[in-house]
Parts: sequence; C-alpha cells; structure tokens
Amino acid sequence: MIKIPYKAPEQTPQDQRKASELTGRMKQLVATLSTAGRAPSGKYVLLGATDRKRLKADGYPALLVDNVAFYTERLRLLRDDGAGFVERDEVMVGFTSAAFDPDLYGSPAIKQAIVASHVGRCAFCETLIQHTAYGDVEHFRPKAAYTNSPSPAMMRPGYCLLAYDPSNLMYSCTLCNSAYKKNEFPILGKRSPPATIENERPILINPYTEDPRDFIRFNPMNGRAFPFDVVKAFYSATRGWGPPQIEQELWADPTLIPAQTNAQGQSISRPQVAKAFDDWMLTSRDPQLQRGIRTIGIIGLNRAPLVRARVDHLRQLRGLFWTARGTGVDATTAQQLLNTLMAAAPGSTVLTPQYVSATIDALRTWSTVGADANPWIEGYDSALQAFVAAPPAPAPTPFSDALCFLVHESEIRMAGRRRIVYVSSSDKTYGNPLPGGYFTLSIDWVEDIDNTVYRIKGGKVVEEMKLLDLLTRVNGNPAAYAMFRSSELWITGDYPPLTD
Repeated sequence: MIKIPYKAPEQTPQDQRKASELTGRMKQLVATLSTAGRAPSGKYVLLGATDRKRLKADGYPALLVDNVAFYTERLRLLRDDGAGFVERDEVMVGFTSAAFDPDLYGSPAIKQAIVASHVGRCAFCETLIQHTAYGDVEHFRPKAAYTNSPSPAMMRPGYCLLAYDPSNLMYSCTLCNSAYKKNEFPILGKRSPPATIENERPILINPYTEDPRDFIRFNPMNGRAFPFDVVKAFYSATRGWGPPQIEQELWADPTLIPAQTNAQGQSISRPQVAKAFDDWMLTSRDPQLQRGIRTIGIIGLNRAPLVRARVDHLRQLRGLFWTARGTGVDATTAQQLLNTLMAAAPGSTVLTPQYVSATIDALRTWSTVGADANPWIEGYDSALQAFVAAPPAPAPTPFSDALCFLVHESEIRMAGRRRIVYVSSSDKTYGNPLPGGYFTLSIDWVEDIDNTVYRIKGGKVVEEMKLLDLLTRVNGNPAAYAMFRSSELWITGDYPPLTD
C-alpha cells in the first residue's frame, strides 16, 4: 500500500442533490425504524406489505423501502475476554446493497477522478488494473453492513450515510474488494455511531488519511508484505532504535526482518532475530499493533498470485538496477530511470509503476548493500519456479449481504435445515411474513458454502444446488433473485435446534 493524495471529484449539481436527498431519507428511515425496533412490539417482527406501502406513502423512495433490512438478528459474538461466545438478539436496521444507486457513487465522472488520483492502481495491492479489468469503486467503510471476524454476522446499518461520500470511495481490483476485504471492517474502541467518524479508529489502514508505509513495508528478498509497525515496536523495545535507524538497518540487511520465509518455506530471517522476536511477541499487548498485520490479512497482500507478481516485478527492476551499474548508453539510460524512480513521490504521476512501496524498499536496499551483494536474480528465479510448481490457492469464498437464514417462532426446535431469504420486499416470506415472531441468523459463508439448497414451489422440490452455486447465480445478477418471489429456499446441514 502507498499513500494516495485525495482530491474530491467534481460532481454535477443534479447528482450532488440526488445523493444528498437519498442520504437524508436513509437517515430518517433508519431513525424511524430504530425507534420502532426499540419497542417490545418491534422485536422479532418483519415489515409486511402494508408497512412498506405506508412508508412509501410517507415519501420514502421505493429503492430504500423495498431493500430496507429490518429484523431481529440472533448474534453469536466473541466475549470481550476471548473466552468463548455469547448469544444475544438484536434488532438490525439498515439496507442491503440493492438500496444504493451505483450511478451516483460509481458515475463515470467519479470513477475517472478516482482512477486518476490512484494513478490507475488498486488502492490496496497497488496492481495496475485497467489493462486487464475495469476495477471497482470500493467503499472503504462498507455501505450496507460490516463484519468483524470471527463472527459472520452482518451488522447494520453499516456506514450507509457514507455511501455517496467521495472521501469513502477508492479504486480497487476485484480480488481485493470482493474476494478479500468484502465487508470486513474491525475497529479499535467505539464504532460510529455513537463515536463520530473523526474519532473512530479503524484497524484497516486508510491510504487517504494515513501513510501506509508507517504500518506496512515489503521485504525485497521474498516480495512479501510485513507489519512494519510491529517491527518498529520490536526494535524500539529490544535495541532502542528510532524509526529512521530501523528502516536504514532493514534496508542494509533484510535478514533483520523477523518471521520471514522464502517461497520454499525456509526461514530467511537471522535465527537470533527470529527467537528474540518470538519472545518479545509473547509479552507485547499493544492493540495498536494489530493494524499492519490485520490489514495485510484482510486485503490479502500476501496471497500467492500477488506475491508472485510482485517478485516478477522486482526481478525486472533488479535487471534494470544491474544494467545501471555497467557502462555505455544502456547503463546511462537505466541510471536516469532509476534516479527518477528514487526521486518520485509516492503519488507522483511522472511514472505509474505497479507495487510502488515494494519498489521503494527494493531500491533503497540495493543502493545500501551494493551491486554485488547477494544473488538477487537467482533468488527471484527460484521463487518464481516455486510459485509455478505450487498448486493454485483455493478461491476465496463469495458472499452476499442480502441473504440470511430466517427462523419463525414455530421452527425454533427444527434441526438439520434452515430457510434462506433474500432481504427484500420481493421475497416470498421476508416480504410477506406470516403472523408470529421471526429472527435471523447470518450465513457462515465458509462453513455453509458446500451445503445443499432446495428450491421448493407448490410444496415440491423443483431445483437442487449447492449454496456456492446459488451465490454464483445471484451475485451481479439482480434478475436471478426472482426465484425468491415465488419459491422458498431451504438449506440442509448440521444445524442444531435453537433456544427460545
């Protein structure tokens, strides 16, 4: 990751007005339903057709009313002390992704401005996107719901009021956005609301407002991201080094970076450093030191294909560096290019290389250790061969913020199956609930993904599929949700009876 200079994109007055109106109506609708949800009569109930008709008559847009999420979620949350889980029922009020207008937050003008500010690179992995894909306009704070691992619960309202705020929009590759980050957004301390956005402390690093290199650097020996914030704390505590000395020491000798391995899984950190780091980690309790390592994990900065691409980039860069150490026109040209790379600010538009942060660490290291130190090219070739021979990593699990399990009070003792609903007025059950109480359970997109789903119409099974197949069908294809209008969908699996 590298710092991105933020500049608010220009919007048409019409789009600004529409976004402001939708945001205002969302805020009012959430407040209205939150008040209803706090009353005893509001818990365990769903909105029926009459309720939605009344809301539309009150002036709320159909886009919001039809896709509002209003239900009681049974949460299974990790205890504050980490010793097991606790269950509680909580009224959720918010919206699914279908309630937001992508023509407003992802309009051509906004996307063009964001792409320009990102110099065509993914905000998270720094890959140049548009030569192979269109890229996504990503919400840094999730617009519809957020998750906080290890719980799969979709917590609402999310950050719906920031859905059209340009400062919450970033340019992202599809893998970082949809396969890794998804809706994950853990924080330190209190979340907004009740905390203000200005006082909220996300764990995920924001490249608009922070310098990611304060938290994450790259090892030029293996192309992998490492938590620089943790390494700084380690060397400050054990050797008394300040940040400038720490980066100089690591550039002079990358084996001082702890907990590092090569592509074959062999340690490339100094043994004494590795042991001292392990001992120090046993006593380190600063929650702020989660940010680098968890950001690396949340956006998959060390996923195998990305590390391979980074290593390939470093190999080519090393060839340029080696050429510059020679003589003649080629060496002069190579040195001029290296000088430009070394002098360019991270947000510079003079050059648009991929993996700018890794490039900085590699060039600083090579300039410090000298041209002949360590067989870098051979190391990169070995790493690339190992990546080719390795089996492909399993595809990250997809998800949907509009699907959940719905349990009627008469089904609490039911075991072995769950009803799946589409959180929309068009769902047969969620949109037209029977009398009685309901609560929802979040789908575990890892544990449940291979379970079998049955589509039932007229009391008969008309289709059978895996949950993964259902997701593949509906994600990115709103028309596919029509099956929920006339059918019920049930999933089978190891689902125990529930408690009242």
